[in-house]
Amino acid sequence: MSDQNMSQRRGKRVTALALVAGLGLAGAGSSMMLPQAPAEARSTGSSNMSGVGAPRIADLPGKHLGFVVTYFYNAMYQGKDACPAGLNKILSSQEFLAGKPAEERTRLLKPENMSELYRLMNSGGPKGENLCDAPWSVADAPMTTLSGDRNDGLDLDGWKGEGPAPAGICKQKQYIGEHGEQGIDNQLGRIYACLNGIREKGTLVPYFMSVMRGGMWSMLIDVSGVQDMHNDADVNVDVYAGAEPMVRDPSGNVLTNASLSPIDDPKFQRRMKGRITNGVLETTPIPDLFLPDNMLKSRRPIEIFRPRFQLTLKDDGTAKGLLGGYRSISTLFVPGESSSAPMSYVGYQCESMYHALRRYADGNRNPSTGTCDQISAAFRVEAIPAFIVHPESRPVPSFSDAR
Repeated sequence: MSDQNMSQRRGKRVTALALVAGLGLAGAGSSMMLPQAPAEARSTGSSNMSGVGAPRIADLPGKHLGFVVTYFYNAMYQGKDACPAGLNKILSSQEFLAGKPAEERTRLLKPENMSELYRLMNSGGPKGENLCDAPWSVADAPMTTLSGDRNDGLDLDGWKGEGPAPAGICKQKQYIGEHGEQGIDNQLGRIYACLNGIREKGTLVPYFMSVMRGGMWSMLIDVSGVQDMHNDADVNVDVYAGAEPMVRDPSGNVLTNASLSPIDDPKFQRRMKGRITNGVLETTPIPDLFLPDNMLKSRRPIEIFRPRFQLTLKDDGTAKGLLGGYRSISTLFVPGESSSAPMSYVGYQCESMYHALRRYADGNRNPSTGTCDQISAAFRVEAIPAFIVHPESRPVPSFSDAR
């Protein structure tokens, strides 16, 4: 189905909140070892799902490390040299209204007319098309993106930029990681790095974190089969969407070692194989990973293709690192969802985002067209210790249940 037809079917129904939600979306050390988990805290049953079409991964004997994620956001390089020309320029309401009669400016600036104002601001197509409904009406649109060779992320395809690219990949710039790693794939971070609202140092990050910590959604990680917390060649890593909010103290701080349960839905349960090397946990890719939308539960889940973690397990029992994978560009910007949304919240024009996603897409290459419909991405992840308790075998309510 064409973008145009998809836009007509979806209609003009979503506010700036939904626009932002669609974008949703995170060195060696050691870790405090949690004691052997009781039977009710072990990964069982549907948690063995490792993705559609993937074989079941068997349980392993050993200890468990349980975590609840307290920070999860798009990762990207944000050094002083990331955007030397400044942040991406967008059309402001003042600029748009400058050529309007004073009476019309006054009318459009009234709160009840803001949707009309933003709809008019977005209607810059050659025939007056709303470019959030039909961004293809213009052949291309500029956007300020990450400058230089540095970016945060993971090497998702094993390609360092020399010679032919692997099958299924579209050639894009290969970045250098924080510690000099070559071949970093994070084209979505490239796009987001200079956008005022959604960059990692942007105005929206505190809101995303408050939404997650306030109970909209949570992510649980259970590392099992651990024989040696510093070096272990074979561990399992279960990833769940949480059924409960994080447990917080009266000051709003997330408590460590709380008992939390996974959501009872196999779609949000995945198991990966992993290894620990010098205190760094790395997982092998699986077909996909689903996470609830981090702002609007009514929206389709966030889907990450070929995901893999790289987490440093720290002495204090916390974990910190990255989740890398590919996102579908068709879900990152949906034509028709933002026709009356203020672009100032996110820092880009619709047509610019539409074309940037297609310009920098680097995954799931179509051999017939030579184009890609997925884009590499990274999320920054921070997690604290937690006990992961499965409801079917839990003898008593968790602390979160009893609050």
